[in-house]
Amino acid sequence: KSQSVLVECTVVRMVEYHSNDFDLYEWAEEAKTIHVLPDISEYKIDTNEATSNQKLEVYHEKWDDFYSNHNSGKFFKPRRYLVVEFGSYLTRCGEVKATIVEAGCGHGCSMYPIIEKFSVSYIATDYSAEVIHILERDGMFDKSRSSATLWDVTLAAPEPLGSLIKGPVGAVMSIFTLSAVHPSKHIASLQNMRSLLLNHADPSLNGLILFRDYGIHDMTMYRHKLRYSDTLFGRTDGTLSYYFDLDYLRSIAEAAGLYVLELEYATVRTANRKKGTEMRRVFVHAVLSIHPPS
Repeated sequence: KSQSVLVECTVVRMVEYHSNDFDLYEWAEEAKTIHVLPDISEYKIDTNEATSNQKLEVYHEKWDDFYSNHNSGKFFKPRRYLVVEFGSYLTRCGEVKATIVEAGCGHGCSMYPIIEKFSVSYIATDYSAEVIHILERDGMFDKSRSSATLWDVTLAAPEPLGSLIKGPVGAVMSIFTLSAVHPSKHIASLQNMRSLLLNHADPSLNGLILFRDYGIHDMTMYRHKLRYSDTLFGRTDGTLSYYFDLDYLRSIAEAAGLYVLELEYATVRTANRKKGTEMRRVFVHAVLSIHPPS
């Protein structure tokens, strides 16, 4: 009985994270009456490219610090809902034994549920050397099907994955990755993902980027104490947090030479029964392709 309850709870949890529990625009108006965002602080990226990259590198180092402080790998929960959210695409990848590449893998919260469910190989990449070391030492890390390597997807440089890619790539995963990247690097990041797919994608799989990230008016947006713009915030640990709207994501995808196949908000109402509180979560779901829709 306990096992059946666990399965039922897991299914419910996966489904709820790809649902539409409330109207985003009504919530946006309500949020204005109950939350006050901090004043916008000055945040400048120098027009000199070298200086700009040096400043952004500081934020990369903050992620090394973050992972050093959370090296158990349990800070983020497994993202089991991804097998539902992108199930049809991942199933097709499994059918042709394709490789999945993840840009910004973190502790493997996306990788583990996916390789458990689908017959795919997985290349986990991140711009934090610290988390790559943690991932490779993880007892759950299956070296027969997975590899991990350092890749800063924000840099306008060739991706270093050629020797790791043994077969065609089915998709690139971008799961809560670009929200941690300064918006000045969003287009370059998508262009680098596109280049990888142009070089390695399975011809039958359309060269897909499977995207999920924080959406505008997500409840966590109203918890930040530091705001750089209407959509860019700073966390207390020094990392960045960007909140996407659909128009912006469409614009940067198209600027990067990608086609939008799916683009929508997922609005999720979650309750903390112990505290008697409720959270309104907003995520952006997208499927991008290197080919136009047929």
